[in-house]
Amino acid sequence: MKQHYQIDLVEEYSNVNFYSIHLDNQELTELERFFEKSIDTVVSIEEALQAPVLQVYHDTAMA
Repeated sequence: MKQHYQIDLVEEYSNVNFYSIHLDNQELTELERFFEKSIDTVVSIEEALQAPVLQVYHDTAMA
């Protein structure tokens, strides 16, 4: 079964950009679906970046 998709720019920052797969038959991108299902208390990527796990990854990746 073939699926058609595109890569969408979700958020743009000075140090990093967030892209997500967007399936043609879906209203939301995969990243948006993840946040909607998994992190009810996080309302934006900016808040998610402040989460300790992501901050540690970010600090390590930038070193």
